[in-house]
This record gives sequence, structure tokens and C-alpha cells, in this order.
Amino acid sequence: MTTQIAVKVPDAVLETIDGLVAQGRYDNRSAAVRAALDMLTRHVRDDAIDRAFTDGFRRVPESPQELSDAYRLAIDAIEDEPWQPWW
Repeated sequence: MTTQIAVKVPDAVLETIDGLVAQGRYDNRSAAVRAALDMLTRHVRDDAIDRAFTDGFRRVPESPQELSDAYRLAIDAIEDEPWQPWW
């Protein structure tokens, strides 16, 4: 289901949107606005997830053993890579 809403935007924003449509980046103004709203809602969701992880690690930080294991696993992963000389 979709719902139509009315949105007022400053002239400069509308000019930018129209420019994106003229460049072919979006089919029309509505598509550009939908894309912007998708980006905004994705950003808000991702930010909430980041904050939840941060809060969780503050409440239950890694133990010294977990940090040591993570460090060792990272080193092992790097050493397992088939690195090509860059020089």
C-alpha cells in the first residue's frame, strides 16, 4: 500500500531535485523524494542498530580473554591472505 502526502520544500531543494531528474538519475520528482526518504529511514535504522551495539558493549564489555582471542584471530586472518607484494 502507498499513501500520497503533500510536502513543501524550499525552491533550492526543488531545483536540485529537478536537476537530478533532468540528469536522468530519477524518473521524476516523486522517485527522487522516495529515494531520499529511503536513505533517511535506512540511516535512522542503522544509527539505532549502532547505538544498540554500543550500549550492549558498554553494559557487557569484552573480557581480556575475548580481546586476546579477537586479536589472535585477526592476525591469523591477515596471515592467511595471499598478499601480493606491492613494491
